[in-house]
Amino acid sequence: MSSGKFAALLAILASLCPALRAEERPFPTVRIATPKGGVSSERAVTVTGTIADPAISRATIVVNGSANPFDVSNGSFSYLLILAPGDNLIQVVAENETGVGRDAVAIHSVVPKRDVKVVMTWDTPTDIDLHVIDPAGEECFYSSPQSKIGGQLDHDDTDGFGPETFLLSNAIDGTYIVKTKYYGGEGGQTLVVISVILFEGTPDEHREEYRRLLTSEGEFVEVCAFHVGG
Repeated sequence: MSSGKFAALLAILASLCPALRAEERPFPTVRIATPKGGVSSERAVTVTGTIADPAISRATIVVNGSANPFDVSNGSFSYLLILAPGDNLIQVVAENETGVGRDAVAIHSVVPKRDVKVVMTWDTPTDIDLHVIDPAGEECFYSSPQSKIGGQLDHDDTDGFGPETFLLSNAIDGTYIVKTKYYGGEGGQTLVVISVILFEGTPDEHREEYRRLLTSEGEFVEVCAFHVGG
């Protein structure tokens, strides 16, 4: 190609670029409205905000490196989060074909430490239930959210993604069994992620993650078991 033709082609492309840029969908601007950051004495906080792209229906929240999807409605979001003792770095990330937008806030939580924390998330807009059976044989779940030894299920998420969280301050020794039930919904196959955190925020902290694929409504399975004490 001659230099003259090449220059002419560049001129045509340059003339088209402004028009193309004008038609481009802008990358999503994410704004976290609450919480504002700082120090919190509340164990649960609601993360709210906006995403400047009403076409986005799902985003991701990342807390201390752990990512979970959640629904976005008309550019707004609300997500119930159980804080860990100590520092919590919270990021909300949204993506479209143009790029990635994110916002972040840091909270230092001064809530009491817990011996046992079990967090369940999943990847479809379905009703998945968390069940934890303690060494005494008592089962903590949505219709019995508090156990005699002090275990507590935070809430029953019926429309997808979680988290559902089980907390226990003074764990008795023995084996704890974690189960999950595919209660209902139209999501089809659903990947459930169970995070078990023992003695969070202490030198003895220990974490394990388990995954289980649920395939049909009504499925009720054991995901993992863990031991506390000698």
